[in-house]
Amino acid sequence: MDELQQPVVGQSKKKKMVAAVVVAALIAVMVAAYFALSGNQAEDLSGVWKSQDSGQTYVLDKIAGDKLDYRLTVAGHRLLVESVDADATHHQISLTVRTDSGLKAIWTFTVAQNANDKKISSLTLDQDGLAVESLIFQRLLTKTDKVRISHLKPNKNVLWSPAFSCEKAATDVERLICTYKELAVMDSQVSRLVKSADVNTKNVQKVWLKEVRDMCNDQSCLRSAYQARIETLTVVPDVADPVIEDEPTEEE
Repeated sequence: MDELQQPVVGQSKKKKMVAAVVVAALIAVMVAAYFALSGNQAEDLSGVWKSQDSGQTYVLDKIAGDKLDYRLTVAGHRLLVESVDADATHHQISLTVRTDSGLKAIWTFTVAQNANDKKISSLTLDQDGLAVESLIFQRLLTKTDKVRISHLKPNKNVLWSPAFSCEKAATDVERLICTYKELAVMDSQVSRLVKSADVNTKNVQKVWLKEVRDMCNDQSCLRSAYQARIETLTVVPDVADPVIEDEPTEEE
């Protein structure tokens, strides 16, 4: 009788072992899935932030829902956010935006302080690698803030622009000009001055664009180049004083 029961006991042990292996595999899959999902969950950077560099106010508003999305306002008006990517490993979010000049750029907000700090107090904003600003936390968003921001519509028209279209900016220099309003204003001024100049000045302008302006790789260089060019174009040629002849005397 015992001999007949032995195979049954052996089969029972095998079933238990198989069940244990299946359970362990399921647990492993669940744990892996959890870490895979949590790895994509970057910090919520919603709040009012102020730039230490420009003094400009940035407001980030995370939109509730399954899809990661943010609203972004700069200096009180809303920018169009086309897409959002998160990198939890580097504690940052990247927003593809349309800027005030119409330039399509990637703005990356990165937590600046120690990642172990419970409260996020500072961010670094990298604008497409062309401009970097340090942002300091001001306050959390209120319900009123969120409602107001949700009612704002992104600008469809550009607010400022250089002499060329920033939507078609092809080079790093052009994109840099489209990033800084100061440079865009200077570019427009130079363009107006050249437009009314003679043929020789227009030919010189082509050389200047290629050999001076386009050789710059930062804001400071471009500012100096434009300032010098504006001074050259606005110099008024010296006009000799008219010769005044002495009036003849009565003796003559």
